[in-house]
Amino acid sequence: MSLERAHRDFLDTRTFASLDGLRAFAVTAVVWHHTTDGLYRDVPLLVHGLVRGFLGVDLFFVISGFLIVTLLLRERCRTGSISLSGFYARRFLRIFPLYYGVLAFVTVVAFARDTPEALLMRADLPWCALYLSNWVPVLTLLSITWSLSAEEQFYLVWPALERFLGRFVTLALALAVVAAGALQLLHAPLHLDALPSFLWQTSFFPILLGVALAHLLNDPRGFAFIGLACAFNGASAIYGAVIVVLAFALPMDDIAGLPRMAIHVAMSLFLASCVVRPNHALRPLLQFAPIARVGVLSYGIYLLHMFARHIAHKLTGDGPLLFPATFAVVVVLAEISYRFYESKFLELKKRFAA
Repeated sequence: MSLERAHRDFLDTRTFASLDGLRAFAVTAVVWHHTTDGLYRDVPLLVHGLVRGFLGVDLFFVISGFLIVTLLLRERCRTGSISLSGFYARRFLRIFPLYYGVLAFVTVVAFARDTPEALLMRADLPWCALYLSNWVPVLTLLSITWSLSAEEQFYLVWPALERFLGRFVTLALALAVVAAGALQLLHAPLHLDALPSFLWQTSFFPILLGVALAHLLNDPRGFAFIGLACAFNGASAIYGAVIVVLAFALPMDDIAGLPRMAIHVAMSLFLASCVVRPNHALRPLLQFAPIARVGVLSYGIYLLHMFARHIAHKLTGDGPLLFPATFAVVVVLAEISYRFYESKFLELKKRFAA
């Protein structure tokens, strides 16, 4: 198939079938990270990869930047403009109900008890409610909301730039990528360690790489450029392997800066290989129904997995059984939430379709 035909097919694709599989692996890595921290630090050879499940969040960011901006660009192509009100209505219905439902539950618990943990939760709640928890140290189980804060700040700023900057948005994107990359590379020389690590270590650089990928693939010349590296059948397997090798092989304890940025680039190429060629090498795995279902539930799994970990810990204690027990509990919780709560709001999104 020619790259021109492949680009037309890409623009006509209504859904990217492999994205749920990617989300499934990303959220599984996060749950692994929060249930095995410290368990495998003394395992020779495997130590580095086994303690880097936090990279699942980085993959989420790349996917989010790509998908959100791809949808915005296609809306502008179809309608001539971008409806910010429609965008924010759809995001509100997807994100807010479960997020603020969880915060409401935490608020009740925090004010019903006088334990030290409850007191810390009370201090964390305002930052989480305002989506600012990536700017301050959050010390309770609400610390996972830092990534959602970064996402929400991205949603607040970037769609408006796409709407109003027109062709100058590519210049803004280039400057933003350089600034986000510089923040990761120069935090030590500039003595920026006082900033919360969630602010400078990750978040905005991988999101912006996803945005850049969306713009490249939307343009015929950009698609041809990316297609040379990502359109062959085995590309997804190769780039997936590169991510795994980097995660396991990088010997340093701290991969902040250039090593983590290299992983972000590999993630972007991996994502590209999964969307420019629908029948890529890893398609059977990423579209395997149980894995794809975990991807559909990934938002709920992410928000609820620390509660599930608490339940699982009561049953298994610390140890190798904590991860499978937590994962089983959180999948059940997320499925219930999705079917009987989130889906009611998701149905309303059709009213605000682009």
